[in-house]
Amino acid sequence: MTEILLNDPTIWVLFSFVAFVALAFALGRKKVLGMIDGRIDQIRHQIDSAEAMRREAQSLLDQYRAGIAGAEQEARDIIERAQHQAAELREKAAQEFEATMARRESLLAQRLAQMERSAQDELANYAIDLGVRAATEVLANHLSPDQGKVLVDQSISKVGRA
Repeated sequence: MTEILLNDPTIWVLFSFVAFVALAFALGRKKVLGMIDGRIDQIRHQIDSAEAMRREAQSLLDQYRAGIAGAEQEARDIIERAQHQAAELREKAAQEFEATMARRESLLAQRLAQMERSAQDELANYAIDLGVRAATEVLANHLSPDQGKVLVDQSISKVGRA
């Protein structure tokens, strides 16, 4: 039976396979384990790198969010200041309008008063002219030359005293 076993190719294939596996395990175990350990280290390094990149991205995201919040607050402040300035400008414009209207009303009142005085002066001058003409006509038609001389002399003396 030993002879059959020694001449059987299946046994030899089995024996060589077991020897190959044992030899490969003994000689290649360190290399395979080294490769596996290297791959594990490489994966660990990639995980650490990815985690560092995630933390950096989170930090940038937080900075951007803070920047956006600051910009929004600044925009609200700018809008509030602009509204305040617009209200002040409206108030100032209203005050200037009121002052302008008051000046124009004052000028108009002065012009009206001046026109009224001018009209009164013209009316008085017209009345005086009319009175002088009427008096001249009455005197010319109803006075004799001697009575005219007396009146002229009396008028000259009154003017001299005045």
